[in-house]
Amino acid sequence: MRAVHIIVLVFALGAVARGDIVHLKDGRVLRGDVRRDGDRYVIATEDGKIVAVPRGEVEALELGPTTAPDAAAGRLASLRRAVAVMDDLDQIIGKYDQFIAMDANKSLADEAGAERAVWIERRERGLVSFGGAWIAPERRDAMRAEADGAAADALGKLAAGDASAGAAVQKALDLDGAHPTALYLQSHLLLSQDKLRAARAALEHLLEVRPDHAPALNNLAYILYRQNQFPGAMLRFEQAMSAAPLNPAILDNVAEALHGLPESQKSNAVVQRAAKRFADQDARLQAAMAGKGLHRWGSAWIGEAEFKLVAEQTKAVEDKMADMESRYGAIQDKIRDTESEIDANDRAARRVLADSYYRDANGRWVQGPLPTLYRRLKSDNDRLRTDRDRESGNLQEMRQAADKVKSELPAPAWSGVLHPIGLSGVPAIGGAPTTRAGGKEGG
Repeated sequence: MRAVHIIVLVFALGAVARGDIVHLKDGRVLRGDVRRDGDRYVIATEDGKIVAVPRGEVEALELGPTTAPDAAAGRLASLRRAVAVMDDLDQIIGKYDQFIAMDANKSLADEAGAERAVWIERRERGLVSFGGAWIAPERRDAMRAEADGAAADALGKLAAGDASAGAAVQKALDLDGAHPTALYLQSHLLLSQDKLRAARAALEHLLEVRPDHAPALNNLAYILYRQNQFPGAMLRFEQAMSAAPLNPAILDNVAEALHGLPESQKSNAVVQRAAKRFADQDARLQAAMAGKGLHRWGSAWIGEAEFKLVAEQTKAVEDKMADMESRYGAIQDKIRDTESEIDANDRAARRVLADSYYRDANGRWVQGPLPTLYRRLKSDNDRLRTDRDRESGNLQEMRQAADKVKSELPAPAWSGVLHPIGLSGVPAIGGAPTTRAGGKEGG
């Protein structure tokens, strides 16, 4: 019975699908009826499915006319959905003007005209969109100040390890759902609980307000990397490097990320672009850090004393390798000389053997006694082959020894772990204004 209910619901929703188009950041395009549900869009697609998409994954939204029988009513519904996500009153009123001018349905034009009058009144009253409602600027400023205070309280509590910090974060978001500081702190709390999907949604919402906030970009890249979404992660890392050049925390993460990438991902264009930006910035960072006595070692940094020790150990191993390479070459040369001597002896022995044959009185070929030279040549070759085989064994032993010496080279520090930026990356409280489009009218 439950399965039947689901089928009926999907069919009913699919029957009223509209001509809206949702462009996702991953390149996909969804078509159908779009409605906003909090921080996500719910799409009744043209094939009758229901798809929920977080706002942060949406690149663009095209609201089109309905495909239902009453097309005019569908256009008005589309208009309402369009203005619900806008916060510019002039643009909203302009869209109503276009609808009224183009639609011949008098009753709907009158309905739209009444709604247009409400928007004009809001403009005349100077209302602004904030926190899901249209309110007076004074009320917005008061709510923003209160949200700032709650965010500051939450930051202090988080820094002190106070368990009530989460409630303070939520208070700030209740006042301003797009408050950058509160969203960052929310993502910080969620990451500490390893709730990657929820933390990702908070960071994507934050980046809608502060698209160039480097710590948020880094942390989103961290989440995507852990979710094995490597091109997406490297894209966010590239954006983070662009927003905050030469940031050690970001570059350390990128170093670790590039080292740990599966081979199949390293030829990806996004990955290569991020790698190029990293190489440029990290070379400059290393030069700057060297002035402070620090040196890149994998994804970490080491001091002068440790760097000197690593350099000495590396040189000692390289000297051993060079000596072994020289001896290896000498043995190879000796083997080649021995094989040449064996070949020359074989040719000489064949000539001696051929010369030992002669015709007897009856004209038949007869072999005479072999001279001492023949036996000496054969004996020499037996000895030379023994020497060659011994030297070949020495080469094998030397290859094994070289592998062992090579393993003594100091290995750069790769942990295999990326790190989100913590409270040090919190956006400044009271920075750029934040708005949340749409909502009901308030004081």
